[in-house]
Amino acid sequence: MDFRQHIRNIAQHRQRALEIGPSYNPILPKKDGFRVFVVDHATQQELIEKYRAFGVTDTSNIESVDFVTIDLSTLRGEEKFDLIVASHLIEHTPDLIKFINDCSALLTDAGTLALLVPDKRYCFDAFRPLSTPGAVLDSHLHRQTRHVGGLLDHYSYFVRNNGQMAWGDQQPFALEAIHSTEICRSALDQCLASDTYTDAHKWVFTPSSFRFLIQELADYQLIDMRLDQYHDTLGFEFFATLSHQSSRDSENKLALLQEIQREEVWATPLARIIREAAAELGIEASSIEVVAEELVQRARQQELSRSALTDSAAP
Repeated sequence: MDFRQHIRNIAQHRQRALEIGPSYNPILPKKDGFRVFVVDHATQQELIEKYRAFGVTDTSNIESVDFVTIDLSTLRGEEKFDLIVASHLIEHTPDLIKFINDCSALLTDAGTLALLVPDKRYCFDAFRPLSTPGAVLDSHLHRQTRHVGGLLDHYSYFVRNNGQMAWGDQQPFALEAIHSTEICRSALDQCLASDTYTDAHKWVFTPSSFRFLIQELADYQLIDMRLDQYHDTLGFEFFATLSHQSSRDSENKLALLQEIQREEVWATPLARIIREAAAELGIEASSIEVVAEELVQRARQQELSRSALTDSAAP
C-alpha cells in the first residue's frame, strides 16, 4: 500500500481538505487539483527561505499558505473540513490531546483526520520509551506549548543506523549515538534560557502503542474521535485515521499490551539473530513466540530421539 496515494484517494471523495505543515512535500498539492487549504507556521516565502537554508534545492512544491498559525484553535471560525491531513506531525505536538480535539472541532461530523506516524522502532527514536496515556494527559493538563523534557529525551536517545535517521525492518544494525553529553547539555541550556519553541519528537509510538493510546484517550472521553482506518508499518511509518463516526470495534486491552511488548522485542538485534537462525532451520518466523515454541518442540524431539537410541542400545 502507498499511504500517500491512499490519502489522495480519500481526498478525491471529499469537498474540502486541510493539510497541516506540508512544507516542500505536500500530500495533496493544490496544483494537482485538490481543494485543499494549507496551514503552516510561516508564509510560503518564509518557508522557501527556511528550507533553502537547510539545503533543500527544490522548493517549487512549497505552496501558498492559507492560514499562518501554530494554534489550530484559531481556525475554529472557519468553514469545517471533510478531511485533515497531518504527515509526521502528531509526534511533534506538545499537547497531543489539544491537537486531536482542535482537529475534531474543525472537522464535519463525517470528517476524517488522516495521519502518517513514524514507527519509533525504525528511526532515531528506537531506544526511547513509548509514550503513555498518563504522560499525554500530564502535558495536556499543564497546557504544554513547547518541549523541555521531551527535547532532552530527543537529544539523549537520538541514534542513527548505518548513517540514516530512518530505516526499515530489513536494515542491518549499525547503530550509533550521535549526541554527546555536551551537545545534549547545550540544547537543554538553550531551551531553559528562552521561551522559544524548539522542535523535537515529543511522542513515540509503535503501531499497537498508538492504537492503545488513542483507545484509552477516547474511553476516558479526553478525545471525541476514535481509530477508524489503520495499516501496519511499511518502511518506517504507519497509517491511521480518526473519525467521529468510526464503526471499528474496541480492541482487547491485554491483547494490545501484549502486542506492544512483541513489537518492541521483535525489532531488537537479538530478535533479528533469532529470525535468521529460524530461517536457516526452515522455521516460519511470524513472531518470537512461534520461533521459541518451534525450537522447544525440536529440542524435545531430539531428546526423545536420543532417549530412544539409548534405550535400544541398552543390554
